[in-house]
Amino acid sequence: MNISTIEACPACEGGGQTQVFTPDKEAKSRFMELSSVKYKGFMDSWLEDLDMQIMKCNGCGHIYHHTQPDFASLSGMYNAGVQLKQVEPKLYPDSNMIKSMYRLYRFTAAKGLPTQLLDYGSGNCLWTTAASVVGFQVTAYEPNIKRIKNIANKNFTIVQQLSELNGNRFDVINLEQVLEHTKDPYELLRGLIPYLKSRSLLRIAVPNIHHHVRNKDIWSMFPFDGAKMHIMSPYEHLHGFTNVSLQLLVKRAGFALDLSLATCRAYPLNTFRTIMGKLIPAISTTECLMRPNSDILGTRP
Repeated sequence: MNISTIEACPACEGGGQTQVFTPDKEAKSRFMELSSVKYKGFMDSWLEDLDMQIMKCNGCGHIYHHTQPDFASLSGMYNAGVQLKQVEPKLYPDSNMIKSMYRLYRFTAAKGLPTQLLDYGSGNCLWTTAASVVGFQVTAYEPNIKRIKNIANKNFTIVQQLSELNGNRFDVINLEQVLEHTKDPYELLRGLIPYLKSRSLLRIAVPNIHHHVRNKDIWSMFPFDGAKMHIMSPYEHLHGFTNVSLQLLVKRAGFALDLSLATCRAYPLNTFRTIMGKLIPAISTTECLMRPNSDILGTRP
């Protein structure tokens, strides 16, 4: 395993950080239980290489694992994972997913854009299906074959390698619950540039760590309480975003919040929470719409 040690904040690149969690003997025991129950023992040896420390950026509040596994190890972890609850897997998106994608479709149509959407990190393709149902022409990118091998009756294209996109550019790229799982969210965002048009829209949604860290007992049962995984459970969620850290990350990667009049009209509550969340964290949101800055795209159409 190749280990990455994160010394500066992955979101804002700030150097000031505070260690908010260091595993004791009990926490290490819970980690081994998590490895056994969730991953069939796949991570049993990881404590020899990874310190399981959680850091917090003093500037933007971003929370992240101090040491992180490489891509191959993470892929193996996901492939070894099993459901903790014996429930029937969702085969169709719920009404909230449909409504969200329908609003996005109407918004892009109102802007006069075509309807090509890339669902990046599509997982079990529920959001992909929702986008397809409302009218988008959808391509799903999901490298984990275990998550997509049982998908049937699909009205969209699935690729496992970005090279399969053949240089296509998309009008909308959807990143639903993706950035918190990746080692380097900045590099992921920069990697999207070849697939963007001049007026492409980037939709990002990640868990808001602020809504969890308000609980003073957030680390008391880290990383596993015997029934459910922690919000920063190693090593699926590598990052915990705040409203501020997400905006600083995307700005650093060459994107800007879409605060056009059309966006404010189509997403009034979300726009308000995005802007005011910096001042009032309790109402903040980590779901936002972004546009690429012209300087990262050149003169492309």
